[in-house]
Formats: sequence, structure tokens, C-alpha cells
Amino acid sequence: MKHNFKTIEEICSIVDLIIEKKAGKNVHKSLCMDLNCIDYYNVEYTDMVKLCDKILLMAKTRNRIIRHIEDDFWKTIIDLPFNFIILSDFEVDENEELLLGEDYSNKHKKILLLILELSIQVLNLKNEETKSCDERRSNALKTISELLDYYVIKDARALLLKSIESKGNKEQYAALEALANYYDLSESELDKQLIEKLNTIIDETDDQNTAMSCLEILVNTGVIDEMEAMNRMDNWKDEYWGREGEDEEE
Repeated sequence: MKHNFKTIEEICSIVDLIIEKKAGKNVHKSLCMDLNCIDYYNVEYTDMVKLCDKILLMAKTRNRIIRHIEDDFWKTIIDLPFNFIILSDFEVDENEELLLGEDYSNKHKKILLLILELSIQVLNLKNEETKSCDERRSNALKTISELLDYYVIKDARALLLKSIESKGNKEQYAALEALANYYDLSESELDKQLIEKLNTIIDETDDQNTAMSCLEILVNTGVIDEMEAMNRMDNWKDEYWGREGEDEEE
């Protein structure tokens, strides 16, 4: 049977029905495919506003099915910069800014600003310190990181620095990855306070990827060389993995 792909408006209406517990059984199962098959390059700005508004609504909703749908929505959002700029040849000038509050005439830049504003709104929501909240906040940071590949975003650094303090492993890791991207692109130098913070995270984290991200930032900004990073990673493994073995023996 041929599948009739839904529009963004229809997808958002189904999400409303699920939240209100008025949707039929399994109605959500095709939404991921529907989202993937939308021609986002030609989508209307008003439809993207509806999609972003629905993400904010889902963030405030407690529902296991909604969590899966929310993840699918975020995958769409995170992929938008690449889909617009690389796959569709939408041109961005070197050092072009994406400024909050601007009313851009270009529809695609206007949509990219919309998803930046969405990401900031999500990061400003109360951090409930749950797995779903951690995932949501990491998705917002991934979106900002993707946008940094193409645009200069004022105050992006301040947002990322706030999230590297997070107790959520996914949020902290996403913030560090975005921060690494920021420093790669801006070629700025690390200040003493941030160097100390990264060193503290390396010493305290039990997550290997998080420790490696911190070391990547220190190497790429010239604070340490690759040999020192490798030695520190070896020391981290000895400390953490050795402690794991001690715990098992006990």
C-alpha cells in the first residue's frame, strides 16, 4: 500500500492528538518517515514555526511516545544547516553573522535563525536533570554547533561555557564538542579560567569521550601538544579503569 506522506501541519496535528490522548494506536509510527520525506528547502517559514513550537510543547510534556517523536523532530532540526547550505547550494559569506532578533529577508537564513532561537529557548528551560532533558539539551547544543560551521554567532561561547558545567553527560559532551568547533573556527585563544575548567573536567569525569573532547580543545588551541594529550589520556585510563577494577574486586 502506498504511503501518503504528511505535511508539517498534519504531523503537528497528530502530535497534538497524542498529547491529548486522542490519537489512534500506532499513529505515531510513520511520523519519522514523514519528517524525512519533507522537502525542507522549499518548506514555508510558517510551517517551520509550527514545527519549532511543537518541539517546545513536547519538551513540557511527559509521555514516552512523545519522547521518541521529539527525538525525530530534533534530527530534522540538526540536519537543516547542512541540507540548506551544502546540499542545496545556499550561499553564506565568510564571517557572516546570524543575529538574534533580526528579520532576514532570505527565507532560509530566517529559518536557520529560528532554529538557533529554538535551541536557546530549550537551554533556558528549567533543567530537570532527567535523561530526556539531558538528551534535549544536547540536541539544542548540537544544533548550535552545526550553525557555527557556517555563521558567526554572538554569545555562542557563553552558552557553551554554561553547559560544560552540566551534570548531564550528554549535555556536557555536546557542549564540549561545540566548544571545540567554536575554537577551531574562530582561532581564538583559551583564557586561563577555561583552561583550568577543562583540566578539572578531565580529572573528575568518568566518561572517556568527555575527557578526550577537553584534550582536543587544549591541543587545537595550542595549550598542549599531542604527545602531552596522549600521556594525559593514558593517565586518565589508568586512574579510571584501574579504579573500576578495584571496585569490582571489592
